[in-house]
Amino acid sequence: MESKYLEFPVMQTGAKTNKYYVMTKGSRQAIGVIKWFAAWRKYCFYPVNGTLFDPGCLTDIAAFIQERMEERKKVRKLPKSIELYGAALRHELTTPFTIPSGKLLQGKAVDSF
Repeated sequence: MESKYLEFPVMQTGAKTNKYYVMTKGSRQAIGVIKWFAAWRKYCFYPVNGTLFDPGCLTDIAAFIQERMEERKKVRKLPKSIELYGAALRHELTTPFTIPSGKLLQGKAVDSF
């Protein structure tokens, strides 16, 4: 996403989500941070106290957040059977489930498929 007045450099890389600075292009001053807000399961913008934004800047910030959410959805789009299979291999399941082949899996009893 290209903004006329703002930049969004990575502040911190995490295992699942990243934090981004929101900076002005001219003075390279940090005016906020975009980071994951777990309660809403979304990226959110945390402005620096005393900052002021016009509709164009807010639109650019919203577009950047939307792009991050779309990226996250693409990465997280695994078929449910693959997610369950991975959980079974890690012995994380507490209840039985059936994989697409029709075999029943039960928690730690996952020796062969």
